[in-house]
Amino acid sequence: MAPTMTPGARENYLAAVVFIPITAIVLILRFASKIWFRQAPQGPDWLCLLATAFLYTLSGLIINFITKHGVYTAGPPLTPDETTELLKDSWVEELLFGAVLTSVKLSILWFYYTIFSVDRTFRRSIIIAAAICIVWFIVAEFVIIFQCHPVKAFWTTSLFSNSCLDTTKVLFGYELTNFFIDVLILCIPISAVRKLQMSKWKRIAVTGVFLMGGLVCVASIARIAVIWRLPDPVAKFDYATVLLLGNIQDGLAVTCASLITLGPIMSVLFHACSRSRERRREKKGPQLSDDIAAPQADHIRQEPAHNRVSASSQKSGGVVMSSPMPIKPLYGSYDEEKGRET
Repeated sequence: MAPTMTPGARENYLAAVVFIPITAIVLILRFASKIWFRQAPQGPDWLCLLATAFLYTLSGLIINFITKHGVYTAGPPLTPDETTELLKDSWVEELLFGAVLTSVKLSILWFYYTIFSVDRTFRRSIIIAAAICIVWFIVAEFVIIFQCHPVKAFWTTSLFSNSCLDTTKVLFGYELTNFFIDVLILCIPISAVRKLQMSKWKRIAVTGVFLMGGLVCVASIARIAVIWRLPDPVAKFDYATVLLLGNIQDGLAVTCASLITLGPIMSVLFHACSRSRERRREKKGPQLSDDIAAPQADHIRQEPAHNRVSASSQKSGGVVMSSPMPIKPLYGSYDEEKGRET
């Protein structure tokens, strides 16, 4: 029987479970669009796939621990051995967290490079941003791995306090620099789109697509606020919420990295829906006009019979009356020589 989950454990569990199908769907659509337009997957696609693999590994660790223990906070009610297991998982999860974000950042920058490769200035800015991402990843992973000396002191509670850096300060510096890099990456396409020759509303739409990555920045700001809760960040450190926001941040990053590449397939679907609506309107139009026109046609067909005067009636009345001007009916053909509908 599975243990009852604490609120923090339940939130982390749901976040891990929900983002698995969401990221799978957008990734499938990304590769499906490549197949649809007969394009071979390129570097950005494979990097996004790698980021998704890192994310699923991270989610698997979270789901496995919570399923077994129902708790996702170090200390009681966990036993010392269970706490050691959780801290080991957390150490690996922080490494995977950086791997997911860096893979996504490089995937997006590579995608930008294929779009704006004509402009030399943007190419240089993209290369510089990619170099910053790689340096950040190396430094961040190094600090996380060796924040305790020896390394195992991170999950050995008896050694932690005297052998490790302040975890709160490490995570704060980690997340703050990550946020600044995200903002830098968001600014690159905005300045490029302003120079494109397109209508105002289309430019706004394209910019909006690129700015979907801003959702990751929102999660990053929330995580910074949770990590650094003044006046005493260490005393108010919320372990479960910090890991929850990190998981949400990774899930949003992978999702948005694929969504910004789905413009062509979304355009095809939009035009297909538009054509479908037009066909439905055309189909309904003739039916409506037939219903309206049918009574008019009957009236027109009957009118000549009432207005025409026979030759015998004209003679008997002593008055010669000419036939009225024939009205061409809406349906059928008209014989002008005979003065009647055929």
